[in-house]
Amino acid sequence: MRSILTLPATRLAEMIRNQDVTSRDVVDAHIFRIKRVNPKINALVQSRFDEARKEADFSDNIIRNSDKQNLPPLLGVPCTIKESFCLKGMPNTGGLKRHRI
Repeated sequence: MRSILTLPATRLAEMIRNQDVTSRDVVDAHIFRIKRVNPKINALVQSRFDEARKEADFSDNIIRNSDKQNLPPLLGVPCTIKESFCLKGMPNTGGLKRHRI
């Protein structure tokens, strides 16, 4: 089986929904990888690992206690958010610089 780090989001969502793997497992695997490689590549400028783990646990709880047919399609699948999108507690650097003509 391929590493959960390289699976498409749709496959991860299916595995999480079927409880073959938990969202927390997927998040922890990604956090481990980020901590390992980010010092070299500096791709992640701000982390929210504790919040991501809490959100994963929340998603896993919903999945355990809900009708699987009514769940959002990507529930429990982690993602990164660019700082050009507003997210509570995170920096936001979106905008355009206007030039005078």
